[in-house]
Amino acid sequence: MSLPYIAPWLMAEYKQQVLLFAKGAPSLECVRSHYIPEKNGVCDLTGQKEQEDLFVLANRAGSTLKVSAQSMQIIANIVEIQGADQWYLSLKEQRKALRDRAKAEAKQIAENRKNAPSIVVRRRQPSVVLKDNSTH
Repeated sequence: MSLPYIAPWLMAEYKQQVLLFAKGAPSLECVRSHYIPEKNGVCDLTGQKEQEDLFVLANRAGSTLKVSAQSMQIIANIVEIQGADQWYLSLKEQRKALRDRAKAEAKQIAENRKNAPSIVVRRRQPSVVLKDNSTH
């Protein structure tokens, strides 16, 4: 996967932010990953909204930074990221679990519809008007 073009001044800004966050350490550790199907995640490095995949990076002081997959590539060009492979696999498993859950829910709904008692609505015949046979 190639890194999209990033303006040199913007890359310098990202590099400064990452190095400040790393606090002089040569590497950061990836501690979690999140799959957000609603696409409402926000990348702390670039500020991009509507992210589906987020990774949580920790520095040696224990502070965390939530970044998108694209930002992971930017950071990997600046410092080393440890444990990222494990969390990429976890992200794939989260996606698969969500798909499986959606399929199971759809199957359950279809089964509930199939097993639901059917209700037959019968309409009454229109009432028959009796003629008044009384004589006045």
